[in-house]
Amino acid sequence: MLIDYIRCTFSFPEFLPKFSGLLSSGRVSSSLLYLFKPVAFMNNSGRPLVQLVNFYKVEPENVIVFHDDIDLDFAKVKIKRGGGSGGHNGLKSLDANLGRDYWRFRFGVGRGVGEPAEHVLSCFTSLELERLNKLFGFIGTNLPLLLSDIATHKEKFLGEYSTAVSKG
Repeated sequence: MLIDYIRCTFSFPEFLPKFSGLLSSGRVSSSLLYLFKPVAFMNNSGRPLVQLVNFYKVEPENVIVFHDDIDLDFAKVKIKRGGGSGGHNGLKSLDANLGRDYWRFRFGVGRGVGEPAEHVLSCFTSLELERLNKLFGFIGTNLPLLLSDIATHKEKFLGEYSTAVSKG
């Protein structure tokens, strides 16, 4: 959802099939950005991403992966470079194929009730969609700053996001 939001917000072209996934690219300020959605099973998502990274000669430290995290409350965000998979099968595949030196935007979806796989694949409630819309808007507004130097600006982003969310 977020990748689609970014594509529309910054007027990138439609996604086209490439590298066992869907790819769009464009500029956000002075940064060239490749938006990629693997169509492989999540457990194998690292292989298609490595094809893209190798073809376009993108260094792993310039890769940003957006992913859900059941260990974070809904709509909470954490950003870091490197680290473990936390049991996330998609990250395990990325780590095995790309290494661990990429940026991770973790978006909380909470634990929910029942099996985690069912929870993360379930539909969002109207309240959750409202919160996601607010989050996506915040990311869209701040993406140019983050892309300019994520290591420098991530704390400012997280602080301002936390303040914006607490105001409702």
